[in-house]
Amino acid sequence: MEKVKPIKKWIASVWAWMIVSPIRFFLVAIAFFFPLILWLDLSWFKDSDDLKNVLVEAHGLLFDLLVFGVILALYEHYQQQHENVRKAENDRQQRIERYQEEISDFLGWQDKEATNRIVGNIKRLNKEGITSIALGSSYLEGAYLSHANLMNSYLGHAKMNGVYLIGANLKNVYFIGADLKYAALVDAILEGSNLSNADLSYAVLARADFQNVDFKNTKGLTFESLKSCKTLFHAKNLPEDLEKLLKKENPALFKKPEDT
Repeated sequence: MEKVKPIKKWIASVWAWMIVSPIRFFLVAIAFFFPLILWLDLSWFKDSDDLKNVLVEAHGLLFDLLVFGVILALYEHYQQQHENVRKAENDRQQRIERYQEEISDFLGWQDKEATNRIVGNIKRLNKEGITSIALGSSYLEGAYLSHANLMNSYLGHAKMNGVYLIGANLKNVYFIGADLKYAALVDAILEGSNLSNADLSYAVLARADFQNVDFKNTKGLTFESLKSCKTLFHAKNLPEDLEKLLKKENPALFKKPEDT
């Protein structure tokens, strides 16, 4: 009786392994029938016409098992791939929602911890391919966002004193009423951005690209606001008349600053 228990246990484990996946059942069936039919071919059914007919049927059964096994294996493979893709996308959406919720929780909280949490979640969202982020009234004073992608984001009334947006993609970003004093937007792309009433005092705008920025209809993006910047060294696509006025009033704006 003691010897029977391990055998039953082994049979139970094999059965459990088989029913996990249909393809495993076919593999076991093929592994059982193939040597059986081979043995019958070589011995019992050599000389019996009646039994040869049975053997032909057995060959057909083995062939069917092989065909169905291959089809089932391919189906199971592609089904698993589809399931993996679906699960990966579902996990990604859950991560994105969690990052966005965490940013929302820290909006309006003027504390260094809030800055660090928001910056961390911006970077995580960028890794997930998300660039349109609601950051209105966020506290980003002194934040370092090198090469961050904030295209189509909203930064209205954000506190961004001394923020570092080096090489950042800021296309179509709304900075309405944002505090950008001492901010560094070196190599930043500002195409189509709205800087209405943004405070650019002492901002570093070296090599910033202002392509398609609407200077005429954007309140606050004026000669006076840009004159108060720290530098416009190699800034691109400034309106020609505005650039001439700025160079005439403050030529140092267009010279290379020592710390840039």
